[in-house]
Amino acid sequence: MIDNKMKIKDYGYDVSQVLDVSPFEYIDTFACRSYLTDIFYSLDDEDKAILKEYDKKLLLRAEEFYNYLKPIYRWGSSEKPYTHWWWHLDKVISGELNVDIEQWKVEINGETMSI
Repeated sequence: MIDNKMKIKDYGYDVSQVLDVSPFEYIDTFACRSYLTDIFYSLDDEDKAILKEYDKKLLLRAEEFYNYLKPIYRWGSSEKPYTHWWWHLDKVISGELNVDIEQWKVEINGETMSI
């Protein structure tokens, strides 16, 4: 459980700071966020609330992250599910993928899915 708290803290640090390390580091950040989604139901309410705040920060900075990762990441080619919206920032920015952090839901092409 402490390891998961540390992963949440690390994720939060990465999405809150100036983008000044290698873009490859943020691929690891997104992989960490995917891991947190995979174990989401084992997180306690406090951890979920903290994760939600960090997700809001990433969502607000979506275009910044998109542009920073563009040289090394092929947006639009991800095979990750849309519930892992951080891998689909191109669609978030264009409005094609709508993310509702408060409800832990995403919507694309009229289909709503729980994160």
